Amino acid sequence: VSARQSLDLQPWFRPGVQAVGHLLIRKGRTEEACAFLTEAADHLESGLVLAQLAAVQLDLGRTADARRSVERYAELSPILEPELRDWLAARRSDVAYLLGEMPEAEAQARLVKEDDETFYPDFAERLKLLAPTEPTRVILPVDLGYDRTPPTVPQLLARFWNRQLELPAGEPNGPLDGIPDSAERRRFESAGWHTREFTLTAEVVNELIGREIPFQLTLVETGFGQTRLVIGADDTRGSLFFAEMLERKPVEAPLVAMFKRFRSTGPRCLVVVPGGQAAKLDGIHFADADVLDALHAMQSELAAKDYPAAKAQLDGLLAEFPDRPWTKIAQLAWAKATQHPVLLLEAAERLLLDFPHDATFSMVKANALRELGLLAERTAFLRVAGGRAEADPVLIQSLAQVLLADPRLQRQPQQALGFALLAR
Repeated sequence: VSARQSLDLQPWFRPGVQAVGHLLIRKGRTEEACAFLTEAADHLESGLVLAQLAAVQLDLGRTADARRSVERYAELSPILEPELRDWLAARRSDVAYLLGEMPEAEAQARLVKEDDETFYPDFAERLKLLAPTEPTRVILPVDLGYDRTPPTVPQLLARFWNRQLELPAGEPNGPLDGIPDSAERRRFESAGWHTREFTLTAEVVNELIGREIPFQLTLVETGFGQTRLVIGADDTRGSLFFAEMLERKPVEAPLVAMFKRFRSTGPRCLVVVPGGQAAKLDGIHFADADVLDALHAMQSELAAKDYPAAKAQLDGLLAEFPDRPWTKIAQLAWAKATQHPVLLLEAAERLLLDFPHDATFSMVKANALRELGLLAERTAFLRVAGGRAEADPVLIQSLAQVLLADPRLQRQPQQALGFALLAR
């Protein structure tokens, strides 16, 4: 209502136009949003509106229209900052690829000079190596629509497989500290579905989506796991598509970014198929499935409070897979379940040897040091972990809380909190 009112006060007010377009998309009225933004683009010489329109047109599969919007954006933007030049080249590459113009897609991808990611340079190399004649994008027909409440992952799976799937509720965020949620797998199995747990690889993404099997992906952000349903892949672009909770469309994510950002916790995946259809998973190599099966068995024993059996499972993991990161996470799960701060500290330090700046395991170590009363060591550790230019805001905030206890350092926590807010 407020966005519409702003347009009543000032017709075609650019921020109001974009707000209306955005809200129409959020309400699932994408066609209406496209028509509205198309009309707005005729009234306004605004690159921002055209960029928004191009994104909507791509979502609707109107690639030729999206190209016209992108080129009109370029006409209205004769002087571009480097990041906007990258954006324009990336969109031109996207459009050319979807139109089957592979040489143009490669040429534009090579113009993208990204700072941290290598998605478009890698895309250009794959275009040259694979020489596709048409896009290799596959998106499964999963109904992402909803009225008021976004569907959960089990609800999306039930829609896709056209099966009843009523699962008991679990913890809101599952286990913390990057530990897998073994209860999630047990709930599917108790409902009669077949499960396999594995670490994400490009090969398994393309294999599962090629067989028309969606799967769950867990993304861990400083201790909290978030589950998404992977419903598509594009081998040439090196990307996957997943269902985002509030979005009503597939969201593309570069695999290279997934591997870089979430490698300390896999990223862990879970594929489930209805009872009687386990053969759909035959012949697929699921990376780390052996160690994840053992970890799941250990966690199931812990959930049943059978600590001797869980310890036997852990000993088996250490004997068979001593150097796997998942084995070290199993040690973390054991330490947390037994509430043993010394073992918790040792587990965190082992994981930090593999992933030195991981925020999740850094917080585990900081919390263990607090539990052990090693406050000076905790402060020294947080000064290093939270003092890095790329430090996670949670680590910076924890450092500020530690410094607040010392009146001699009154200004330092204020500065630290300021950095934390800027990092967010």
